[in-house]
Amino acid sequence: MTDTTTANWIERAKAGGYRATDIDTSAPQQWVVEGLLPRTGASMWFGAGGVGKTQLLVWLAAHLAAVRDGAPDAWLGAPIRRRGQILLLSTEDLREQLLGRLASILQSMAADGGAIDPNTLGERIHLLPFLSLSRDEFDGPSPRLFEQRGATWRPSDTLKGVEAFIADWNDAHEEQDHIIGVVLDSAVSMVGFDLNNTEATTDLLFHLNRRSREQDVFWAVIGHQPKTTSIDSADPALGAVGRLRGSAMWSTTPRTVIEVRTAIGREYERIVAISATTQTRDALVVTVVKANTQGADFDPRYLARERDAAFRQIALAPIARELERDLDIGTARAAVIDAIRVITDGGNPGATFSRADLATHLQDSSDPRVDGLKLDHEGAKANASNLAGILRELQQAGAIASPRNGPAKVIDLSLAPRGF
Repeated sequence: MTDTTTANWIERAKAGGYRATDIDTSAPQQWVVEGLLPRTGASMWFGAGGVGKTQLLVWLAAHLAAVRDGAPDAWLGAPIRRRGQILLLSTEDLREQLLGRLASILQSMAADGGAIDPNTLGERIHLLPFLSLSRDEFDGPSPRLFEQRGATWRPSDTLKGVEAFIADWNDAHEEQDHIIGVVLDSAVSMVGFDLNNTEATTDLLFHLNRRSREQDVFWAVIGHQPKTTSIDSADPALGAVGRLRGSAMWSTTPRTVIEVRTAIGREYERIVAISATTQTRDALVVTVVKANTQGADFDPRYLARERDAAFRQIALAPIARELERDLDIGTARAAVIDAIRVITDGGNPGATFSRADLATHLQDSSDPRVDGLKLDHEGAKANASNLAGILRELQQAGAIASPRNGPAKVIDLSLAPRGF
């Protein structure tokens, strides 16, 4: 006997009802923010506690809700494709705190030339901070979205209420006043289960992805990366998989996964050089690190947190790509300089070394900074991806002398060019 929960789709499949007869190669992916936030489905926003995830998404909400003259046409350098009203669910902040965040963002948007009316904007952002609700308004033990009933996980009354509110609101209003998205702050405090519970997480994301498609809304879900993870200072752009894998939210089906982290190393130096930021926690990097959505934008965004708790983008995608390449090449270059110092007992002027000894040391050192660096370019053009190219750059800068025959000689390693 066929299970009644699967009978409909099985019978239709047997009748050929799911064949790909409507292929459309021209159909574009629909976005709310191009490349970052899909029009429907759940996106996950991960980062360490206190890094600024909530403020970032309140900032996003203000951009999407803003209308009329002065409304920004982009967020994080990406075009805004849809505007509407936003629902913010929170168990992290009180209503007064969220209003304070919005006020600081409004001031920042006005300073950037936007004629944003606070009353109009406020009417288009719905706040449900459960900590601020009276017991008459909400009398549950917690506003969890999913709960276990027997052996299965199901939407809670809270989630059903949220979905009913969105449906009723949108039925009663014109399209320009529809609720187009939900910001959930946060998954840790509100989903109703431990984020390592793969079964519950899979059920929740399947439900959100399907219902959001039916309701034509997005869900932006704030999550927290495991506290035991850290950023590799040698190459901060890598390692996102390791940093975020501790949560089942990472391994299932979000449309995009975005990491929000503090900048370090040369990333931080670049932000400080362009902005007045001096605190490490105020220099941020926002990057799509995983996506199952075509057209996702993986370019990092570099932000400086302003004194009023808003943000300022200090590098757009082309500049960010240059810095990213510089970081990748620079870490390998730095490893070569360090290796020269080791094999010459300090890298003092006049010290000599053979290229073969240098290559052997790099190979034996297991230095992760030289992963992918070709130690023997075998006749290929010398460039920054191989040892011969890096030595040539050092010679051109006057840091070493590297004749074709005979050992190389240290001239002055402090003359190594930018990026070493």
